[in-house]
Amino acid sequence: MTTSWVRLWAVASLTLKEALRRRIIFFVLLLFAVALQISAAFFPSLNMIGRLRVMESHSLSITGLFTAIAVLFLAAFSLPGDFEQKRVYYLASKPLSKPTLFLGRLLGFSILVTLFIASMGLITVGYIRIVKLLSGDAFPALVAYPRLTASEFEAVKGQPIPANPDKLFALGGGEATLIWHFNGLRAADFPDRISVLAKIQIASPTDGYRSSGAVRFRVLNHELKRQSEKILPQLNTNEEAEFDISRDILGTGGDLSIGVSCLDSDGLVAGVRNSVVIYHRSANFELNFARGLTLALLQSLLVTALTLMASTVLSAPISVLLGITLYIMGNLHGYVLEGARDIDQTLDQIKAAQGTEKGEQMHTPEDLPPWVLRLSTLSSRAVLKIVPDFKRFDFSLWLLKDRAVSWEELGEAAAGVAPHFLVLTLLGVLIMSFKDFG
Repeated sequence: MTTSWVRLWAVASLTLKEALRRRIIFFVLLLFAVALQISAAFFPSLNMIGRLRVMESHSLSITGLFTAIAVLFLAAFSLPGDFEQKRVYYLASKPLSKPTLFLGRLLGFSILVTLFIASMGLITVGYIRIVKLLSGDAFPALVAYPRLTASEFEAVKGQPIPANPDKLFALGGGEATLIWHFNGLRAADFPDRISVLAKIQIASPTDGYRSSGAVRFRVLNHELKRQSEKILPQLNTNEEAEFDISRDILGTGGDLSIGVSCLDSDGLVAGVRNSVVIYHRSANFELNFARGLTLALLQSLLVTALTLMASTVLSAPISVLLGITLYIMGNLHGYVLEGARDIDQTLDQIKAAQGTEKGEQMHTPEDLPPWVLRLSTLSSRAVLKIVPDFKRFDFSLWLLKDRAVSWEELGEAAAGVAPHFLVLTLLGVLIMSFKDFG
């Protein structure tokens, strides 16, 4: 067992040394630092908050781009080079097992990607801190607000949605209300004004296309009998509604309830436990940035595993193309899924209207035969089941809104990557076990 670990680490060390010897990593890091400075060209036309957002979004974009370039080309050409030159046999006195070669390469590239992303993160944070220092007090504070989800979630005079028991709904026009209970809050953990964020689904039991309405938010402390109310006359479904309340409403007990009800008699509101959250005091910006870059690392590890696995049987250029395909499909996951849903809805409407005058007038997009579109959506959904949604790794969804990445969100992202990473690793080991080096 010890010998296997030694050989595994020997291959991983060789991988790191080869990458450093080629100096491509240092070259890419230098290009990254130069590209990061491009954001300064937009400073004259932006206020201080705009400058911060440009730096943040620009840094994340080029971090993803440069990481993908480095990982794809290093991983794709590694094993094919091993097969051709047989250089790995010099690592130990005894022959090196084929699975150990693959696992060692994967370990080496995983460490390399981690160091690479960490280096770009340090460069980015240093750049932002320097700009803040030179800009003075006018520059906004670097903050990251953790979000607190409710301890309990219930529907008063409402009920669960049959297809999803975790989601509750309450009909509008009456006393039906969705209520989120927050317990054990400490006033010292919050600023003077507590921010509340809600993302509620709005619909209608009689109109399938209804997606907006008037909503009332009511914040209540039962112990102190204090309450605060916020009415939004026009809120779209799943639109983020943010408002603030006084910290004094917490009192000493620290229990708070937030109720949401629909004011339209023909509407309804629906939500889950994390549909309403409240913000803590800001966490450390640098620590949150590191946590956010871990999301980018998980995405890069998945691309690395696919590219390296593909290189066991395919040429390096084809392996690069497969890695690029995964990267693109993962980032377009949401758009493809939404398009498939729209096509399904159109086809269902045409099917329901067949034999009527309205049905004769309805056409599919581009006047394509319905079976072609149906086949397209089926194949798209099959691909999407294999490819994970890379949106869960998009740190900008947190960073640009000053939100902290929670350990729970990080764990969910890791859990989403783990099965795919494990399958790709097992495939690579299996292929290498039967591969003839020649």
